Amino acid sequence: MRFEFIFMSILVINSGSASLKYKLFDNDEKEIKQDNFTDVKDRDKIFKKILRQIADLREIEAVGHRVVHGGDKFIQPALVTIN
Repeated sequence: MRFEFIFMSILVINSGSASLKYKLFDNDEKEIKQDNFTDVKDRDKIFKKILRQIADLREIEAVGHRVVHGGDKFIQPALVTIN
């Protein structure tokens, strides 16, 4: 029987009011890539640039996004679902 190691990564995004940061981690939580964009005016343009920097999106297993203010409803980390 042959086993293949499948490399997967985790993308974490932090979109602030005027900045957009990301870090890409490997299976061992080692940082692979990161960037920090400040004075962001066009979020679509910057996000596309991030996706180009990552290159192979098929390797991303999970995505996390930091939300600073969840109001009274979200007072701890929550899993985002379709509902």
